[in-house]
Amino acid sequence: MTTALITHTDCLKHRTPDGHPEQIARLEHVLAALNGKTLERFEAPMGSEDDLRLVHPQSHIERVRNAEPDEESCSSMPIHGCRRDRSMRRCAASAVR
Repeated sequence: MTTALITHTDCLKHRTPDGHPEQIARLEHVLAALNGKTLERFEAPMGSEDDLRLVHPQSHIERVRNAEPDEESCSSMPIHGCRRDRSMRRCAASAVR
């Protein structure tokens, strides 16, 4: 049995505040450690609304979307959680496909 590595370059753009466990450096370190390992590597696809509902209750989906800053705010934020909806959709699709 081969282990799958499912990720996307969007993950390297998801900046979070200091101290948050989801850090770009953490992902970079994990990817570097896995370099050269025998893994099935896949790019995380963009999920559909149906994919989201298979893995999250509607209340969670709405909470994430309501917390998303607007595009204008995202472009000016040095540390942000922008693209949460995209991240959530890629994770959901990776889990169900």
